[in-house]
Amino acid sequence: TVKEVYQEFCENGRKDRAYRTKQKQDSLWNNHLCQKFGKRYVDEINSSEVNDYLVALYCEQGYSYQYTESFLKMFYLIFGQAYSRNYLPVDLYNRLCVNKDTKIKMPKMKTEDDTAIVAFSRKELALLDEYFKGTNAETAYLLGRYCGLRINETFGLKWSNVDLTAGTITIDRQMQYQDGLIKLVSPKTRNSIRTLALPQQAVDLLIAEHKKHSRNPYMFPSPKTGIMYDPDAFRRTHDKILKAIGAEHIRFHDLRHTFATLSLKSGVDVKTLSGALGHYSAGFTLNTYTHATAQMKQDAAD
Repeated sequence: TVKEVYQEFCENGRKDRAYRTKQKQDSLWNNHLCQKFGKRYVDEINSSEVNDYLVALYCEQGYSYQYTESFLKMFYLIFGQAYSRNYLPVDLYNRLCVNKDTKIKMPKMKTEDDTAIVAFSRKELALLDEYFKGTNAETAYLLGRYCGLRINETFGLKWSNVDLTAGTITIDRQMQYQDGLIKLVSPKTRNSIRTLALPQQAVDLLIAEHKKHSRNPYMFPSPKTGIMYDPDAFRRTHDKILKAIGAEHIRFHDLRHTFATLSLKSGVDVKTLSGALGHYSAGFTLNTYTHATAQMKQDAAD
């Protein structure tokens, strides 16, 4: 049954998955999929049935496009597990997960849910530079702006991750909430482990930052506890600044999108950028930032 396949996956197939990923998978299974599909035999489920289920989630029950996509990934996961254990014949697996015309797929996105990448304008960046300058959040801001770091990667940094002489920083862990506690865990994928060159402005700020708390192993310790700084506190500071410049619709993560967009427009090749961002493939980077490459083609044509 589908339930047995998922249980087998949990026991043997996801030992290398991040804690948060396992939590999300179990939530989707326990709250939704188990009741509807758990007792079904995996080889009796067809693409049309799954597609209708996804349409109902998105169009009738009102779940977001991104959340609905999580269900699609769960079906791919379950069918992949079943195929790897020879519970699904190859032709059925191909119909469900491989063949472009027959495989399970997401419903057509509603116009209002178009998830275009949002990036800061150069004017907004200039305002942000000015607002963050001299604040205790400036260094973290610059790592997002010039290196494209995720917020949980930034606040998971230790001084052992940075080489101030060489001007490089190594990303090999990230912060994550587990059972109500902040912990340092390995990045979600091995490609997320990377070493990046730092702009001189960031190096100078890090040197000054290190002098403030040279005996503390954490790059951004909490002023109250001395241990890892809660990124939610930084988000609150960041949100206040965005509101002040009239850009409250933009998130900290959009600094990462801005870094990627400006890098492409400055001539950085996609493979190099993909490595800097920690993406699993250059193809994923290209698909994610299609808006930037499309604009570059238009500019070249003009």
